Amino acid sequence: MRFLKTKIKMAKQAYDKKLTKESLFDGGHDKEYLTHTIKSEEEKEQDHSIKTKEKKASRKSKRQTRIRKAIPKQTGNNCNLRPTKNVVINFGKAIASFATSRLALPYLDSLFHKELITLEDFNDFIGDAKNKIGGIESFRSLLLILKDDSSKIIACKKVFAMIAEIFIKYFSINWIIHGRVTHKLTYLKYRFKILRRIQNPEMFTYISEGRKNK
Repeated sequence: MRFLKTKIKMAKQAYDKKLTKESLFDGGHDKEYLTHTIKSEEEKEQDHSIKTKEKKASRKSKRQTRIRKAIPKQTGNNCNLRPTKNVVINFGKAIASFATSRLALPYLDSLFHKELITLEDFNDFIGDAKNKIGGIESFRSLLLILKDDSSKIIACKKVFAMIAEIFIKYFSINWIIHGRVTHKLTYLKYRFKILRRIQNPEMFTYISEGRKNK
């Protein structure tokens, strides 16, 4: 009798274990769900890893693009000429802009009194000349006094030359450093060459390194 009870008890325990196992994986659906969940987590991890790599590659590519853009391509003789290509034009336009700005007014008042011209006369002179500055010759024409020049034009040229000296001496460094010029060291180096040519416009025939400078 005891043997029979023991056998029934063991059979019942085995049946309970079977039911528990079947309840966890009922018809294979729960097992499939768990497998799908595990795979989904693995896929998410892989997607995250791929996206991270793509972002890093994209940032690296953008940095390389910015570096390439920041370094101008220079070949042959242009390598030496390019930094000074627009020095005269940019200095000329900067001086002309300064001459008609509020910063120049304190200096202009005394110069106008000395040369017997008005602010309107000077602004007309600069306004006509500013857009014509396209190189050494046009810049030089604003400084060099000619025989055919009227007394008013001569006075305007003298005032322009004096205000140009003031700009070079006291304002050009700020303009170079904080302005849009690309070759800042070149402009800093050439500012006194420009000054010497402003003081002696008859000698203002060249500016580049390739020729003998004063």
